[in-house]
Amino acid sequence: MFRRIPVLCAALLTLAACSPEQAPPPAPAPAPAAAPAAATAPAREPAMVPVPVVVLTDADDGRAVRLQRDEVVEVRLPADRGSGFTWIPAENVLPVMRTDGMPHYEAGPADGPGTETWRFVALEPGHAHLVFDYLQPLGGAAPARSVTFHFDVE
Repeated sequence: MFRRIPVLCAALLTLAACSPEQAPPPAPAPAPAAAPAAATAPAREPAMVPVPVVVLTDADDGRAVRLQRDEVVEVRLPADRGSGFTWIPAENVLPVMRTDGMPHYEAGPADGPGTETWRFVALEPGHAHLVFDYLQPLGGAAPARSVTFHFDVE
């Protein structure tokens, strides 16, 4: 079997040498003449429609909010992370709404109390109650404070 390999290689080389030459690829077509500047309209970017954002704070505790699908709710609550306290959503708002990313904390002046911000997106029609408890997650004690928001998504 190994004696046939040189014979096969020689046959392939002979066939390759005998094959007709391939024609070069066709030249590219010339570019069309440019239209006069006055006749061309500028390309337009699609208009970006801003998503409405509803901002709620602890002063809105108990408030009922009506939302449309895809509207964003931003909940901004005062927090002092240095004390070990943080805001925790106590109820699940799915499938009506979902969280939009992780909460964000912005420290206040001189590392004092700051603001904890949570974002939610309205997904489908329904009712949701969003309850936040301000507590020490590892302490096991009752919440120091709670706020509640009521949502109706249309």
